[in-house]
Amino acid sequence: MLKSLSLAAILTYGYSPKSHAAANPASPLTKAYPEVHPGPGLPSLASLGLASADLYQSTPALLTKPSIPSSHPKQPTVPPSLGSKPAERHTAFTNACQGGEDATAAVDDVIACFNYLQSIGNYDCTVLAGDQPQMCRAGTASVEGASVTGETTTAACTDVAAGVQWVFTYCNNDGQVEGSAAAYGNGNLVVVVGAAAGKLKHGVSRV
Repeated sequence: MLKSLSLAAILTYGYSPKSHAAANPASPLTKAYPEVHPGPGLPSLASLGLASADLYQSTPALLTKPSIPSSHPKQPTVPPSLGSKPAERHTAFTNACQGGEDATAAVDDVIACFNYLQSIGNYDCTVLAGDQPQMCRAGTASVEGASVTGETTTAACTDVAAGVQWVFTYCNNDGQVEGSAAAYGNGNLVVVVGAAAGKLKHGVSRV
């Protein structure tokens, strides 16, 4: 930095690191965030008036861990950040954590996808028969949807976000996350979270 200023100028006018940094907009203090990519057919960030940085800088509430035993039952407590939901939760899937080698995602990337899905609220997140669409990708994280029955199924994207929230709350191992959880209110739609979510090869349980 000092090489760009002459010694005479420094002696005459003094040197202020703050003012010099302000003259250089590409300051190393500006944090860069990965791009958040919505899944096919879902609203773009621009249409929502959002930037990727907004989704990284918003911190969601975690689920209250003591309310759910370590065995991960089929009916988790409603996430407090998602507001009031009906008491009954129909599910055909048992939530599960995985942790395969090279299959986890950074928790901050997972949370950015959670924030995106939460931001689109009651927009439909649909899984077509035989498909496992990617609903969000951010940095190392992939969030996909899968159907337990193999048939087309739909949930509000905010309910898919509840599944993501369950995973990053209960399946966070030193900042690395991988797991699967049912969308809230539709246990036939499973949210698969990881570095490269893989066709429900982990944690599937039909009942």
